[in-house]
Amino acid sequence: MKEVKTGISDDNFIEISEGLDVDEEVVSGPYRAISKELNDGLQVRVTNKKKDKTPAEGEEKAEEIATESK
Repeated sequence: MKEVKTGISDDNFIEISEGLDVDEEVVSGPYRAISKELNDGLQVRVTNKKKDKTPAEGEEKAEEIATESK
């Protein structure tokens, strides 16, 4: 566990604005799992180590339509 400073948030995401180094990974999940069930030394499964920037839903389709209409 490591103390971090949080920034803006919504119902699904919380920005971590300070306290992490570039190469550190973050464990995320439902509040109950993180706050009550996660303990030091507990094994976790890595499901998406690096997220590549992908187009937002609808962006790719809009780009295709714009290309076709040129």
